[in-house]
Amino acid sequence: MATGLSEMGPGADELKNLDSHTDVPWGEDTRDVVFCLSKSTNERAVSIFRLANAWKTDPARHDLDELTQHIDRIVSARLCHIREWIQVNTSRLHPDSTEIRSLKSAFETTHHSQYHNCQTSHRCLARCEHFEKHDQEEETLCGLPAGHLGRHLCDPTTHACGERCALSSHEACQIYCMKETGHPVNEGHLCSAKDHYSGKVVKLGLQ
Repeated sequence: MATGLSEMGPGADELKNLDSHTDVPWGEDTRDVVFCLSKSTNERAVSIFRLANAWKTDPARHDLDELTQHIDRIVSARLCHIREWIQVNTSRLHPDSTEIRSLKSAFETTHHSQYHNCQTSHRCLARCEHFEKHDQEEETLCGLPAGHLGRHLCDPTTHACGERCALSSHEACQIYCMKETGHPVNEGHLCSAKDHYSGKVVKLGLQ
């Protein structure tokens, strides 16, 4: 949260898609802004002064409402960048997983109590691989969540089998069968997820 990067300090890496190892794109780039997460009143005051000073040359001449709106905007952008990172790295997991719901709930409760304009749709930005079947004058994008695995399709029920994955009750399932339309029924329906998890507690039998 403080930097929007993987850690504090020089040379810190961008937040990444842990499957593809690519950088999570910024909506509004705020990587030059460092927020103070300290509970110290003095440290917070110094941080606000620095944010104001970086915005305009003379902090004493700032309109308080304008400054508040500016800080709200960059905080919103930072939160949405982190939300995108969470979305990208949990998109292949089952959304009803207890762990995933707890993670997202904790993030929303702690940092995202009001509406923010993320300036991103949280959708995959790749082009639908069946572009030749669409209007050539208008680019049709993939309709799946950012960070998904497998094929880029605007609508899995149109360009792929689209039936419910045989393992849809398992965590990490991406729900829709991504095999070709009309594939043999005896092959079973399967989504693009590399792994499916039962979600059951494992007993290791340790003494």
